[in-house]
Amino acid sequence: MHDVIEQLTRMIMDGRKPSEKDALELLKRRWDPKGYGSKLDEKRDYDEGKDILKTFLKEQTAMKGDIVDIERSFTTDVDGIKMTGRIDRIDKDGEDYTVIDYKTAKKVLSEKEIREDLQLLMYSLVTEKLYGKKPSRIGIWFLRHNKKVFVEVDGASLEAMKADVKAAVEKIMSEAFDPTPGWECKNCDYDCLCDARKM
Repeated sequence: MHDVIEQLTRMIMDGRKPSEKDALELLKRRWDPKGYGSKLDEKRDYDEGKDILKTFLKEQTAMKGDIVDIERSFTTDVDGIKMTGRIDRIDKDGEDYTVIDYKTAKKVLSEKEIREDLQLLMYSLVTEKLYGKKPSRIGIWFLRHNKKVFVEVDGASLEAMKADVKAAVEKIMSEAFDPTPGWECKNCDYDCLCDARKM
């Protein structure tokens, strides 16, 4: 789904107006039925995918501003720590930039969760380096629900993100990999060696 949305977004950025037929043809070409336990499950997800794309195109038509970047790869430095990643989309409306991350997750995150999202905060820093201006908003477009959750970026959140990144790197470098037992234990390859596992 993400790949199809990327292709549609790229077409829009290039000045084309993809039709519903274009979207459904892209979905058909990129659809992979592997992994489905039944034809019924596959059909349900395929039909949902068609609905997501139709809604995306309608919503996109109503959006203001221009798409200025898609799938932007980056390498950046955060207080001496090298970070790499890829930004789904950057829009510009007047002088304001907006960072958009696409998600097909079933759960929609709250504004508080978005404000604390390390990935999005990293995208904010990168956008400022790329365009010389901090984005006015960062957020996620939850495609399954057609819900966009955006927040303004504040200095405190960026500083907290830098501190969290530094703490995570220090933990990795000191090889502090404490177990985090939970439902994942049932699929863990090391369950026979781990005293912290949950049965």
